[in-house]
Amino acid sequence: MNTEEYFNYRNYTGYHYHEECWEPVYECYLETIVEERKDGTWDVFLDEPLDDYENNILVYEKEYQDTPTGLFLFNARDKDDVTTKFRDWVANVLSKMRNEKKS
Repeated sequence: MNTEEYFNYRNYTGYHYHEECWEPVYECYLETIVEERKDGTWDVFLDEPLDDYENNILVYEKEYQDTPTGLFLFNARDKDDVTTKFRDWVANVLSKMRNEKKS
């Protein structure tokens, strides 16, 4: 993927919303910025402060894209897909990473 072209503002409609996740099990509250692409899909960006440990793992080891909008997590088909994928990401990526950090 040519990231410069993919994340170009002309590929977005300008409509966005914020997806939130608060789950006591995950011990965290997160909010994302969800941008609508002109093809009707949604790009999900984490624009939350992460500590250096978390940021380094996500960017350098897991290879998430760092963009001006935030850390690009994934593309989704629709709003329901955004919610499902985001909750899965919190449970399976972020929570696991934070548990490993505590160990």
